[in-house]
Parts: sequence; C-alpha cells; structure tokens
Amino acid sequence: MVLVFFVALMLLVMVFSLTVQAQLRSTTTLTLSPSTFEIEAGKSITLTATLTSEGEPLADKLIKFSASAGSVDPSSGKTDSKGQIKVVYTAPKVSYNTSVVIEAVFPGDLKYKESSASAYGKIIVKTPITLPKVSVEGAVFIPTKEMEEEIESYRQTIPEELPSNVFILLAKDGIYLVFCKEKPVKSLGYVEGKTLRRSFEWKDITFKVIVADKVSFKVEGEPATIKAIRSDPSAYNIKLVKLRTNLREASVLIYSGNEPYIYLTSGVVTDEPTTLPEFLSKLPSAMRKIAEKPLLETAKSLLGEIEEKTLPTFTYDDVEFWKDSWAEVNCVVLVSKGYVKEFLSKIGSVKDLVPIGENILLYKVKLDLNPILVSDVREINVNPSKYLGRTVQLTVNVYDLRISVRKLIEETTEKKYPADVILHIAVAWSKSIPTSKNDILLMIGASSHVQEDLAKVVD
Repeated sequence: MVLVFFVALMLLVMVFSLTVQAQLRSTTTLTLSPSTFEIEAGKSITLTATLTSEGEPLADKLIKFSASAGSVDPSSGKTDSKGQIKVVYTAPKVSYNTSVVIEAVFPGDLKYKESSASAYGKIIVKTPITLPKVSVEGAVFIPTKEMEEEIESYRQTIPEELPSNVFILLAKDGIYLVFCKEKPVKSLGYVEGKTLRRSFEWKDITFKVIVADKVSFKVEGEPATIKAIRSDPSAYNIKLVKLRTNLREASVLIYSGNEPYIYLTSGVVTDEPTTLPEFLSKLPSAMRKIAEKPLLETAKSLLGEIEEKTLPTFTYDDVEFWKDSWAEVNCVVLVSKGYVKEFLSKIGSVKDLVPIGENILLYKVKLDLNPILVSDVREINVNPSKYLGRTVQLTVNVYDLRISVRKLIEETTEKKYPADVILHIAVAWSKSIPTSKNDILLMIGASSHVQEDLAKVVD
C-alpha cells in the first residue's frame, strides 16, 4: 500500500514538473533566408533556416520543411552550432509563372517553444510550354460538395497555381472542368483558355481541364417554344432558350446521413397545365412518398408524364418552392447524349427524380414568375376567379407554421429517411387588426428549405 502511494506521488510530481517546464519554456525565433526569391522552372536554390532564442543560436534542434510546389531536400534536419541548417529547394517544371511558399517549422521541445518561418518565391518560365488553346460554349454546372473534394485533390497534383473558382461545362463535344477567376453562375457559359495536359477523373468520367483566360455567363435566352424544340432537338442542343409557358416543379433536400447533401428540383414545362386544385390535391401524398424514397414514378405522378406538349426541366443546388404557375423560364437545352446522361446520373439523386432517359432535358438557369402586384388580401378574397392559378406579390403580416415532412415521418416510424420537404401553412392579413374573413388569407406551400434555416427566410 505504501509502495503504491509512493509511486502515485512520484508520478504526480513528474506531471507537475513537466507542466511547470512547459510553462517556463523559452521563446524561439526562426528565420528563412532568402525570404523572397525568383527561380527558373526546374532549377534549384539554397535556403538557410536560422533558429535562435533571445538572440543566441540553438544547435542540434530539428527543423521540418515543406513546399506548396516543388521539393525541399532534405525535408528535415538538425541545426549546426550556428543554429542553422541549409536545404535545397527545386522548382517544378511548370507551364506558366507560378507562386510558391516554402515553410520551415521548429516543433519545440521541453526547453524551447515552437516557431516557424516562410519564404515566398516566384517560379519563372523563361521558355513557356505552349498549351493548346480552346474556345468552347456549354451549360455551366456548379460542382457539388462531393465533387469539390475530388477537385481539391486534383489541384494538389498540378504544379501550376490554378485560379480559385471552378465549374463544370457540358459542351457539344464533351465535358470540361474549368478553372477561372470569375465566380460561376448557372448559365450558358463561353470559355476561352488553355487546356492542361492532365485530365480530371471523377466516378469514371474523364473531364478535359481548361484554365480560362476569358469567361462569360449568359442567363437570358432567345424566345422558343416546346413544339419547336421537340421538332428539331439537334438545332437547339446547348442553346439558351426562353419559354413562356406553364412550369410545374417539386424541390427536395437530399440528405447524406444527418447532413444536408444537395438541393434537387425536378419539373416540367407544358402547354397543357393541370388545374390548380388537381395539383394541390396531389401534394400531401407526393411529399410523403418523396421524403420516404425519391422515385421518378412519384415525381411523374405529381408533375405529369413527358408528352408531346411537355418537356422535363431540372436544376440543383438551389432552394426552391414547389410551384404550378405560368412563368418565363430560361433554360439550356441538353440533348441527352451518353456523357450528359452519365454525368447527371452520378450527381446526388438526380436520376431518382429527373427523367434523364428522355431525349431532351431543359437545365433551368433563370426563372421569372411575373407576379401580379396586389395591395390587399381583401382584393384576392373578393375577386378569387381573377387570381386563381396566377402568381401574386403582396406585402402582408404573416403567422406561419413550417413542418419538416422527414422529421414528422421519422418520429412516427423511428426510421431514417433520405429526403426532406418543408410544408408551409400560413395565415396572412394586410390590416393591423382583421375585422372580417375577407381580411384573412390562408396560404400553403412546400419547399426544400432546411427547417433550421427557416427563421432567416423572408417570404
């Protein structure tokens, strides 16, 4: 018993001693020279790291080195009697001028605190490697979270400094990954730039890679009709069109485990709309079925079959309300070739809600519902036939209830479900105090919002 107590006491003393030592460690200063430099691609330069404490050199201390591009030799080593260690940095063979950061780190020890230093270099290409130039037009897609991780890994394999923004371009001749300075938007994009020699691979799809010199994004198309597109799909392939027709669509939030993964909207444009009561009557069952398991058959039961006067639409990564309304829809026409189908089939649950097997798909990039301005809810209640099936815009007081269909089902079944739809039920009034039933308007809706974010939403 005495021995156990003695051992415990010794351990306590050792821990206390180490804690005191850690608190009393001396500060250090690490420098890297030269701190800035220029170097020709493929050439080498010697860098010197110096470690001191209160002006005195520290010998026999481990220093670790790393470079954002190229290599450092050795990657680690100990300081000499002057507190110094020399390393050789070799620049990679790049296609164009590239920035590089060399970092040196002293991790610290029992007597001295850690410190670090950086040197900043510019890799100069005296005889630039000529990369193939390209100009191409296509539908601009924003990479999903899943794709972003793979793109970041690709960046690490390229010695050149790539622009910070990136998007996918579906063109007539194939599929591209485009790095650019501009922030991309869903659109018909035009790109001029250089093609890198190394392609990008994602889920067995090969993307040609472009570093853009010039990019433009277009979201307003030329007027067209469903009939014209159906009669000659190839003439409209990768064209931006503007359709004035009826839009009917449903939007869901797909989950990966408990984390929101992707917003997905599937719909149709049609010259033969259903009546609004018919659409509304299908909402409750469709919302539940889609939340339980997103299926193309469920979407079709709500949106309708793809027929002669109908074309399928889709988009993703945008929060949307379910709708059945006349609208002005700007879309990029996609003739569903092999690489188009393959790409779309591997984005989230697109294939579960979007009929990618159809010959023609419309990728929605801009929507205008052209709402009728209404000053008071009484105006709608007194003249319901005037506004039936139309989109209206009005400023009102609202008391609303928002229900997550996914959470509601999970609470009753104790199972996890892959998708969610938010049910909106609200009462609106224009006057400060309603005095009759015509002063109150009941509103219902459905959307792909995250329930926790709804407090931030202004309807």
